[in-house]
Amino acid sequence: MVDGIFIGCMINHTVLDETSFWPFFNTWSRISRSRGSGDDGDGDRVSEFPPVFDRQYLGGIIELPHQIPFPRHNEIPEKSPPPPLKQRMLHFSREKIAQLKAKANVEMETDKISSLQTLMAHLWISITRVRNLEKDESVIYGIIMSMRGRIKPELPQHYLGNSIKLGIVKTTAGELLENGLGWAAWEMNKMIASKTSEEGKQIATRSGPGNNFNGKLTVCPGAEQGSIDFEACLSPLILQAMEEDAEFMELRF
Repeated sequence: MVDGIFIGCMINHTVLDETSFWPFFNTWSRISRSRGSGDDGDGDRVSEFPPVFDRQYLGGIIELPHQIPFPRHNEIPEKSPPPPLKQRMLHFSREKIAQLKAKANVEMETDKISSLQTLMAHLWISITRVRNLEKDESVIYGIIMSMRGRIKPELPQHYLGNSIKLGIVKTTAGELLENGLGWAAWEMNKMIASKTSEEGKQIATRSGPGNNFNGKLTVCPGAEQGSIDFEACLSPLILQAMEEDAEFMELRF
């Protein structure tokens, strides 16, 4: 690019999802385009004060560039080199999308399959076909979806945080290729529709392996109203003995 710049941004998904990130980034872009006028040309006020990018105001206060010390960086294991991959943009026109969508819905005798579900199924089938997999080999399609409008009560429109969930469609290469576009798109449709506030309700909380020690008890509310769960970290012999202790087991449930 001769007359422009590239801007790269990165977020941690434990803090934000894409829905939260883009309003922030777009607001920053509008402020930048306003050139200090507070107006981006559309009549919308984006900032009362223009952003200041000149770092001279920090002179004598902090050493620039400021870096957060991380003394244990040498302890981080090196990542394995990624496999040789290429990227290519695949463009689908409105007309082709409409044709595929109509085909998928006709095959399944429904009108519920969306354009996006159709295209995802089309690509899944096409990639699986050229991979020449064995018929009984498992193939999986993972879809990351927003849960903002799926949980009850719904999250506010401008909720700032992370509200995504991974949905999985699993089958075999043979079944996918034999059943075709409509079937694959319908499987995706059913999986997406199943992701509601009723699906995946918590049944227990687990603390994970970090900071464990012999005798540690972690208490959490149970899934049923008024119930309580204890996560007990004990030696295998003690846990086995407790399971065989009739007096303890009698009062457990």
